[in-house]
Amino acid sequence: MRLDFGSHDMTRIDPTVILKQKEIMKTTRSILAVSLLSGFTVLAQTVSLVATAPVAGIGLSAPLAVQTNQVVKLLHAFMPPEANPVGDQTRTPIVDVTINTNTFEYVYVRDINLVVAGPATIQLKVKNTNTFFQDSSSVYATFQITDNQPQFSPSTAVVIPADATGPVNIVLESSPDLLNWTGALPGTYGSSATNRFFRVRAVRQ
Repeated sequence: MRLDFGSHDMTRIDPTVILKQKEIMKTTRSILAVSLLSGFTVLAQTVSLVATAPVAGIGLSAPLAVQTNQVVKLLHAFMPPEANPVGDQTRTPIVDVTINTNTFEYVYVRDINLVVAGPATIQLKVKNTNTFFQDSSSVYATFQITDNQPQFSPSTAVVIPADATGPVNIVLESSPDLLNWTGALPGTYGSSATNRFFRVRAVRQ
């Protein structure tokens, strides 16, 4: 669709008005192209892991998978009073971080700042190997997983000028090649969709 500012005699219109109309036309033709492969959904969730070690044994929690474009942060861990993080690490929460084939061990201490970017696997571990203790030991840790938030660029946004006259219609369109565009509806699209690019246009009514 094309913007139509009427069939008035432009020679009788103030030049500043013509300039503003051109700016409106330029603004409303801005395109916001988004690829479905970008993964721009922003989500945050908290997950708690529990590890229980038997007498004279080691306990591991279920693994926590951190996907690409995700960041996990340790928020809190429970460490029992009898824990010994400096010595033999008995009954101390330990976070194992596996990246590729390498595993890194982080012994929990107060005010630890542990942040890991995916892809990675997180597991909570507790050692109960000191024979002084004759009962099982459990610890837990809470993590926050956040998707990487894309940087917003105002230059790619469709803006309705404050001095625009009349309402505008916001149109969503999709394309398979950034050349041929058809109307689209907001919703869920998969990576197998033919039209993988989207743009938003503001059309004056």
